[in-house]
Amino acid sequence: MALGRSLLLLKPRMRHIHAHLVTMPQSGTHWLCYMLALGLSRTFDVPAPAHIGDRRFVLRPQDRVIHPELPRLVHSHNIPHKLVHSELVLDWLRFPRYVLLLRDLRETIVSQYEKKRQLPGFDITFSDYLRERMPLGHPFRITVSRRFAFLNAWTRDIKRLGHGRLLLLRYEELRQSPRQTLQRLWQFLDFPDLEAAAFEQIVAEASKDRMALHERPDAVARVVRQTSRNAFDWYTPADREYLTARCQTGLTNWLGYNYADWRLPPTAERRVA
Repeated sequence: MALGRSLLLLKPRMRHIHAHLVTMPQSGTHWLCYMLALGLSRTFDVPAPAHIGDRRFVLRPQDRVIHPELPRLVHSHNIPHKLVHSELVLDWLRFPRYVLLLRDLRETIVSQYEKKRQLPGFDITFSDYLRERMPLGHPFRITVSRRFAFLNAWTRDIKRLGHGRLLLLRYEELRQSPRQTLQRLWQFLDFPDLEAAAFEQIVAEASKDRMALHERPDAVARVVRQTSRNAFDWYTPADREYLTARCQTGLTNWLGYNYADWRLPPTAERRVA
């Protein structure tokens, strides 16, 4: 990873913001950002998002501000350098609130693979993708190694930032209790109060079926995917043994997940990346 990118969070434009949503790739980013967009459009009387990829509400680091009346939220998959949130730097510089969204690593790996399989001419087996045995020019920007680097960097910085500065969310709790999880996020971000009924309406508008009707018009691959295949079914016994062993040696903390347990999770649903 380029040094400049790992130090990005030190730049003033990344610190002088309301909050930074840092998400593990394929952890429900579009879903979470879309719910925030729906809530912000209601609260600040801004036109509703045109589609699920509308970036007027939750910006990428390079995006220009469209609605200055909105609290500035930025989203990335950034892997911070170890210096960024060191004790000395935290005492010296002001940082925004962080929201960290995680998901079971095994499901994120499958989610990306299923998405890339939609591309024309795709011809990489799941086992080769998992082991990063891929030809030059392969379409996977986020490799398994990069996921490990992301998790290890944020494992370190969760401890450094503490509960006051960082809210840890999981895709699994977002799926199980979307309204309650969204309300907890809303409160952490210190946004104006909304009635419980408003949160219910936002969750309903951001259902998978309704989001599927609002894909970005120019999207190459669909974000909302429907599959009856359980994510764990992609892994052969050898794949499972390989990934568990790699997690045991390569991850500093499993952050509440058990990568040695391959009992099937609840029945697969349509998933939102």
